[in-house]
Amino acid sequence: MSQPSQKPRLTPQFCFNETALRGKTDPLMHIPSTNLNSLMTPARAGFDPSSTAERQTQTSRTRPLDPEACQGFKENVLFQSWQTRSDVLAYCAGVAVNPDDPDLIAREAESAKDRERVVDERLDPYSGRFFPREARTESLANLIRNERGVEGIIRARTWGLVTERCGDGAGWQEALDKWRVIDLELHASFLKPRTESLQISNLRVSLPFCLIASVILNVAQQLQFNSANMSQQQQMQLGAKERSLFAQIVKHYESKQYKKGLKCAEQVLRKSPKHGDTQAMKALIINAQGNTDEAFVLCKEALKNAMKSHVCWHVYGLLWRCIKNYEEAIKAYKFALKLEPDSQQILRDLALLQIQMRDYQGYIQSRRTILQSKTPNGQKNSNYRLNWTALAVAQHLAGDLYDAERTLTTFEETLRSTPPNTDNEHSEALLYKNTIIAETGETERALEHLEAFFKSNLDRTAAMEMRAQYLLQLDRREEAEKAYRALLDRNAEYRAYYDGLRKAMKIEDSDTQSLKTLYDEYAKKNPRGDTAKRVPLEFLQGDEFREAADQYLQQMLYKGVPSTFANIKALYSDSTKRKTVQSLAESYLSNTHSPLANGSAEKPVNGDEKSEAKQPSFDVSVLYFLAQHYNYHLSRDLARSMELIDKAIETQPNEVNYHMTKARILKHRGNIHKASETMEKARSLDERDRYINTKAAKYQLRNDENEAAITNMGKFTRKEAVGGPLGDLIDMQCMWYVTEDGEAYMRQGNFGLALKRFTAVYDIFETWQEDQFDFHTFSIRKGQIRAYMDMLRWEDHLREHPYFSRAAISAIRIYLRLFDGPKMNGVNGEHKDGGANERKKAQKKARKAQEKQEQIHAEKKDAKKTAGTGAGADGEVKKEDTDPQGITLAQTTEPLVDAMKFLTPLLEYSPKNIEAQHVGFDVFIRRRKYLLALRCLLAARSIDSSHPLSYEQTIRLRHTLQSLPEPLPPQISEALEGEFSPLIPPDADLSKLNSHFLDGHSDSAAHVRAFLRTRQLLDPKSADENQKDVIRTLALPLVSLEDAVSGLELLNDWHAESRYRNDYMAAAHERWPEATVFISTKD
Repeated sequence: MSQPSQKPRLTPQFCFNETALRGKTDPLMHIPSTNLNSLMTPARAGFDPSSTAERQTQTSRTRPLDPEACQGFKENVLFQSWQTRSDVLAYCAGVAVNPDDPDLIAREAESAKDRERVVDERLDPYSGRFFPREARTESLANLIRNERGVEGIIRARTWGLVTERCGDGAGWQEALDKWRVIDLELHASFLKPRTESLQISNLRVSLPFCLIASVILNVAQQLQFNSANMSQQQQMQLGAKERSLFAQIVKHYESKQYKKGLKCAEQVLRKSPKHGDTQAMKALIINAQGNTDEAFVLCKEALKNAMKSHVCWHVYGLLWRCIKNYEEAIKAYKFALKLEPDSQQILRDLALLQIQMRDYQGYIQSRRTILQSKTPNGQKNSNYRLNWTALAVAQHLAGDLYDAERTLTTFEETLRSTPPNTDNEHSEALLYKNTIIAETGETERALEHLEAFFKSNLDRTAAMEMRAQYLLQLDRREEAEKAYRALLDRNAEYRAYYDGLRKAMKIEDSDTQSLKTLYDEYAKKNPRGDTAKRVPLEFLQGDEFREAADQYLQQMLYKGVPSTFANIKALYSDSTKRKTVQSLAESYLSNTHSPLANGSAEKPVNGDEKSEAKQPSFDVSVLYFLAQHYNYHLSRDLARSMELIDKAIETQPNEVNYHMTKARILKHRGNIHKASETMEKARSLDERDRYINTKAAKYQLRNDENEAAITNMGKFTRKEAVGGPLGDLIDMQCMWYVTEDGEAYMRQGNFGLALKRFTAVYDIFETWQEDQFDFHTFSIRKGQIRAYMDMLRWEDHLREHPYFSRAAISAIRIYLRLFDGPKMNGVNGEHKDGGANERKKAQKKARKAQEKQEQIHAEKKDAKKTAGTGAGADGEVKKEDTDPQGITLAQTTEPLVDAMKFLTPLLEYSPKNIEAQHVGFDVFIRRRKYLLALRCLLAARSIDSSHPLSYEQTIRLRHTLQSLPEPLPPQISEALEGEFSPLIPPDADLSKLNSHFLDGHSDSAAHVRAFLRTRQLLDPKSADENQKDVIRTLALPLVSLEDAVSGLELLNDWHAESRYRNDYMAAAHERWPEATVFISTKD
């Protein structure tokens, strides 16, 4: 029988001897049949001559061998030879990763010399190619990789013959691993008693044997674990055809050809059902098709089959990222990097999530790793500017300003030649570096750095602005004055330049004469400009103001500038200036004014007669200006305003702006219906104007005409948009319309559609948050770093936007109403307009409206199926909306939990919004989170301690704490009282406090309503008296139309009797006869 292979003397020199390394494959692996035949036992019986009478089909090759002989051959010869070969390849693989390379210096010198070589490629096109010499370790690594592949093929063929003769059904890898474990256990059992005896006799001698034994046992356990993984790797091995199919799967996924990708995946999985990478790619494709849950199940199955596959962990992270669970995605990416540390794609994906989560330290580490690594093509990432810039951005965001500057400087030092002046990326990088220097506080150094490239920088305006700011900060006022004057010569309408020039010239705010001289200078230089003429109106007083305002108004009104009042109304906070403007405008109307001395204002802008004929007359412009003046809340006289605008319309009946102003006046008088009609008439005068079209739709929504509004908006939306005009408006993120539409449905009691719209606004902000992913790579690649930094800072305060606050507060109020009245959680809320019959009629009407909407939706759905497409103009398939009416949203069983979706970001990003604090208190006190409710209450009181709702909630919290059925835990109670007792003591008489509150605010309708709600809370028996007192608030001298509407809503919240509601509406209608809210539907 053959002997096992002899292990050679392993040295680095042996590994780098390619002939010796290739020649050490055991010959018995190539001729396994001969070695197996040697195991056959000679025939014990004699020769039978009759055996030659028939042909023998069973040859010695297929004749089974003795099991004991087979086992001995495998254990003593085959496995030992394989193990020897594995040890050789493992040792040489370790040599291949050794960083010591004696040829390194010579090879780098040769590479540098070849890079500097200059050739004429026209004469010798091949001489320009540069092929750097490969390192010895890289050559050895490639050789080891090839030898391991060859060894695997030989062992598979050898094991096939062995199993054919010996009958073993296991794979060669599994059998070899079992032999390794048994062999190591035998060594360990041999060493164990020996170490015990040596421990007694000689402790110093026994210690090494104990360590050796423990190491061997640990290795055996590790090999048992690795054997399972090795079998997984065996399952993951694919043939050439399957590898080609796998590459096509990746290609189809990247090109969004998902059906073709799934087809290729199925072909691979039919051959290798447990191939983890293919399962992972299939999961990624399924997720792209919208089946996220199924994708997660399949990806987890892939991880079971290939736990050590970086592809599976990468895909697992991508799936978590798709559902916006970035923490889990980062964990998966980090595990994938442990398996494949050099994967550029995983590193980039991890860096994107880290900057998205504002994990600046982790982002710095990832960007540094990317910078120090190589691309798949073997190029160093340090050769590309974007990698250095990304690291500098990470350090800048983390506050390491000097490190960020040092990073940018290091890259500049690696440049062999200065980039040309037309290099926009280099120009932006210099400005970005200059902003970093300025943020360190070293203004002098920032100015010196800026001066070095000031004349050649492409962003001339930005460089000039930065230079002027630095000069002003350094108190070099003469140079700063010249710098700001140069900026004003470029743009005389930018007010910040005037402010900078004023500071450079040391002109104080009280020196009005010097300020006037400065602005008059630029008004003469730029006679058509507005800023130099408008700004002096803010600091001038008395006769000087009157003279300047007279000249400004006459000039603007003679030209017929429609925005004249919009430019002037900011001055109305000063009552003296407001009265002056009013007297001037009235004098123009009565023709008692003094025209401009030179009459230049009466001339057309370009001096031709044709243009002059198109200008509105001075008198009509004055009528329009005064109509807006009297419609403004600080100078409101709606009767006078309506009189003036009617005269203007009589003069020019087709002027759109006049009809729009009339609609605004009607809105302020409370006649929403007439205002909507008037704005629609204005729209009909110019049907091509998008602005007036949107204004008409907005007024229709205020009048609860949702269908008419969407019809108008549809005139300017894409006809082919999926979901019709509304779907296009949501895709285009038209937040004002979506918000107004939701508020209209909220007023109608259709809480389902209202929540649907407010959720759409929430999703728009989520989309803006997600859109950062595109700019993390795009901005760095394009070199737009300063704009990128501004975008990141804006995104950090994204949900402070007024539209988010408005939609979130409205949605929370709906959820509060759903919690307080469970019967209202249908499509339409319960109408509290008094009487069971009226409620039944309203419910019947709502039911018919719902059925109509469902029928329309079903017809649209059938039409789409018939057309056979659900894709938009961009070809992207849109997901079907399974709840178009918002029924699921309104039928929630946990409204307070759903409200937290809106409340959490609202309180985090808008802590100074008093309405947000008020609704936060309402949510938390219903959830019995009294500490959180107190925090919202204290925040609201810090914003406005005199707000009536803050007072009401203070009493409500104390009343709730006094009425608890069980006392709070001691720690919570102590924390509560420590902050709350200074406001109201625990034993305070709340009724007396409420009466005292009324005595101090008896003239304010809002405070009186807060008193009445508090009294209703403390004494429910006072309901009749409270309802009567609500009616009495209409007699207060300072009550407004908004106060009257709030009083009606309060009666509705109390389920007031019909007689009280009718009396209230009658009294309100008498005071505001045009207000449609106080006109009964019967009338």
